[in-house]
Amino acid sequence: MNRSVLFLTISIAITACKIEVSVPEGGRVDASSGNYICTVDQTCEIDVIDFFFDETFIATPEAGYEFRGWRKEARHFCGGLSGNCRLQTAWFEGFDVFTSFLESDGVFYLRPIFEQPDTWTSRAKMNNEHTEFSGCIINGKLYAIGGRQGSVQIPAWSDSVEEYDPETDQWKVVGQVPTRRKFATASALNGKCFVIGGQIGVAGSRGTATAAVESFDPSTGQWEKHADLITGRFAAASAAIGDKLYVVGGTSGSTLATLEVYDPDRDSWSQKASMSGPRGYLGAGVIDSKLYVVGGGAYLQAPALDLVEEYNPASDSWRIRSAMPKPKYFFAAAVFDRKLYAFGGHNDYLQWEDSTTVYDPAENSWRIVASMPTSRAGHVALSAAQKIYILGGSSSSENVLTLEYTP
Repeated sequence: MNRSVLFLTISIAITACKIEVSVPEGGRVDASSGNYICTVDQTCEIDVIDFFFDETFIATPEAGYEFRGWRKEARHFCGGLSGNCRLQTAWFEGFDVFTSFLESDGVFYLRPIFEQPDTWTSRAKMNNEHTEFSGCIINGKLYAIGGRQGSVQIPAWSDSVEEYDPETDQWKVVGQVPTRRKFATASALNGKCFVIGGQIGVAGSRGTATAAVESFDPSTGQWEKHADLITGRFAAASAAIGDKLYVVGGTSGSTLATLEVYDPDRDSWSQKASMSGPRGYLGAGVIDSKLYVVGGGAYLQAPALDLVEEYNPASDSWRIRSAMPKPKYFFAAAVFDRKLYAFGGHNDYLQWEDSTTVYDPAENSWRIVASMPTSRAGHVALSAAQKIYILGGSSSSENVLTLEYTP
């Protein structure tokens, strides 16, 4: 998370053109020549009078901070680069467009990004094994629901509902699911955790897709049955927008692209515009009332995807956004500080991943941040109390401790 709270402006004048360098708390900007030292309490002014100007600007973080690159926005120099920023005018000569650029009275920018480093902390282990399960956060408590126990070859369905309190770092069993299922998706709405779809079956079987929808009320410990999905599915993604639930993708014999919306007042589902193509084992999150769907694939049958799509409920339409840094599926996603984080998962070779990537819709860009201490898949990520928690899942190291991530 960018903890910058103070911005001062540094101005570099190039004839009639001005470059403004906004330096956030956490660092400074220097010129490699040593002629200019730009700190948060100083204004640097540089006049360029010919085509021989050549300076390299270096962003240096203070102790406890990291330089993450130059901000990428309109009219920003070196946007997206993570190294030094070289500005020179020698190659402007002979090009009218660049000469007019120097003579313009426009304002251009150079902005470093300084952030405090991300941290991971191990927390308490769940009482029971949960992988390929679903989870919710309600009133600051985290809930792990159902899923699989045992090996992939001989799976057993879990009926356990566990609650985690981040303040005490303690897990406790608070109930049992009425319908045992794995690969379900879950979202919180109106103080309840809605568990949607999934695979049902008996121990030792692969299972079949279900359309069942049930909600758990932590205040009473009771379950309630709701209208079934239009199409049964597992390995889908879900999220709440306003007073409705959205469920997208998944698989039901074949991989799905469809989007369904649940209205709790009518206890009914309706179908909306589909994604550009089918995918399951995907991640999703809501930012500014829009649904972002990332990654996924058919799993075991086709390559993983790096595809990112944005759904606007107001217009019932989708649009493609910047792709993930690399394809993955079977990962966990969570929203924090208006950004979407993707944790771990599997790559095309069914190898466990420990990578963490974050998508910023405001900049339509991804970046790689601190990896998880251990790789895992089939886990859940939930955001609470200014942290993100990674729950359960399976791992090549068999380490399924709860992980606490501080962006």
